[in-house]
Amino acid sequence: MSAAQPTPNSSPRRPEVTDFRESATFDRDAPAPTAADPGDPEALEAAWAAIKKLVTGDEGSAGRAIADDEAAATRADDSTGADTEDGAVPGTGTDEVTGSLPGRAETCDNPARLSEMARPARTLAATAALSAAEEGVQVHEALPSDCFTDSLGVGTHLTYGDTPYAKQDMVRARLQELGFRHLRDGWGTGSEAASAFVEDDLAPLGIGITMVQDPRQNADPEALKDMVKEQLPTAIDAVEGRNEHDLAGGDWASETREWTRQVAEAYDGDAATKDIPILAPSLADTNTTAKYEALGDLSDWVDYGVAHDYPGNQWVMNESITDTVLKNNQITAGDVPVQVTETGYTNGSAGGGYPGTPEAQVAEQLPKLFLDHFRQGIARTFTYELLDEKDDGSFEGSFGLVNNDGSPKPAFGALSELVALTTDPGEGAGDVDGSLTYHLDGVDEDTRTLLLAQRDGSFVLAVWQQEPTWDGSTARTLAARQMTLTLDQAADVRVDDLDGDGEAVSETEDTTEVLFRVQDGVSVLTITPPSVGSSTDYSAQGEGSLTSAGSSPPMPPSAASLRAARLANRDVELE
Repeated sequence: MSAAQPTPNSSPRRPEVTDFRESATFDRDAPAPTAADPGDPEALEAAWAAIKKLVTGDEGSAGRAIADDEAAATRADDSTGADTEDGAVPGTGTDEVTGSLPGRAETCDNPARLSEMARPARTLAATAALSAAEEGVQVHEALPSDCFTDSLGVGTHLTYGDTPYAKQDMVRARLQELGFRHLRDGWGTGSEAASAFVEDDLAPLGIGITMVQDPRQNADPEALKDMVKEQLPTAIDAVEGRNEHDLAGGDWASETREWTRQVAEAYDGDAATKDIPILAPSLADTNTTAKYEALGDLSDWVDYGVAHDYPGNQWVMNESITDTVLKNNQITAGDVPVQVTETGYTNGSAGGGYPGTPEAQVAEQLPKLFLDHFRQGIARTFTYELLDEKDDGSFEGSFGLVNNDGSPKPAFGALSELVALTTDPGEGAGDVDGSLTYHLDGVDEDTRTLLLAQRDGSFVLAVWQQEPTWDGSTARTLAARQMTLTLDQAADVRVDDLDGDGEAVSETEDTTEVLFRVQDGVSVLTITPPSVGSSTDYSAQGEGSLTSAGSSPPMPPSAASLRAARLANRDVELE
């Protein structure tokens, strides 16, 4: 990343502003169904069936892929873009090479399944529409809690010796405190010290790395592959193609395409590396479809799409940005999951295209961004970056979660607390297939939720308003919303507000109703049914009861099997 000026839905290096809404592939004006007569049970049932069809693509399980964009249900809000109930990008792929890292979610290795589950249920539109038509609880599907935790990543520059990254003890301590399991970085064959730090010091903590592979590292793909194989055998998560080469001009598209092919063939041709996932190359401009069309179809060589989707001067991530990212990645990567390998906020303004965001507001917005990406089916998201590279108030040098002197910023504490509330590692963490029956009152068109299930039968419900708390010149205090969570059966409920102190806002035992307030940040409710503590796994079976888990949705093929098929097809073509 170089000195830059972020714009909506683009890398910070792109100065021009484009209206991303022009390329969105959804009906902004489609109304949500409601019951004509709220007192008529048949009308209520018909409205609910219509909403489920819009949200899931059919009347069945939310774990099924949506086949047609034309089946979307959308509500629009002029200030923040639109919420779409379609746009599912079903795909296949594997999350990572798990190696021997102890902190990994062992079964979160198929984000295609998570994408298929998350995209249909990604907004609160159905719940909000039902609020006008029906009082009472409804069944809500949950995603595996630890798979959310495993989706969190942070960018680093471990070879920047003239920055705080040179203080390895501090870097290790901060990463351990943060609780993120994934880094994104890149270096050539002459940085053994950085590789040793990751392999010997960070990997035992459960931290892996996605390595950018770029010709500017002064090595060819074969040499870079050998470096990864020899120096990062347990720490490697994935490798990523060229970094934002569209900024170079000239024949950047064919150069990027050829490099991607060479990287894939180098890794596929070595038995020791053939199962390491390959991420598509990133583009600085994730907003312009023409650039993806120029790059063309890379799906024979990549296991994930990639985006750098900074919120820019919109100040908040929203569905329109993500829809554009997913749509454009279908052009280059096909129907595979997408990773966002750069996003985030800077606190600095000097040299930037718009004012940086104050630290307090980043602490409110960045957890929303991570939750929102996972809610919309993004397989992994890396915030840029761990440390402030400079202490000069510069736009480029102030993206860190940690100050230049090594002290944590407020966002660091908020994210660390979010990790503590959602982490659930161990066997079966990614196979949790739970549902919670509840009703949430007090929502509006900007309310978003993410429901997560843990292996012991408890649930984590994150609730937030998808509105910016900074407008470029003034901090915005959102209107406090009083909400009521109504459960179909009594549970213990803890409410946290991600202020970094680790202390609960409230704790209520054996209740079916909890009042809480949502304002500028994220409210996180931990819901513990009375049956938690037994050895039973929990899942909804019918409405209103928590019983032993049933079978999970069919799992799409993994990237390993896809890659094997890809190699077989290529071998046939070469004969």
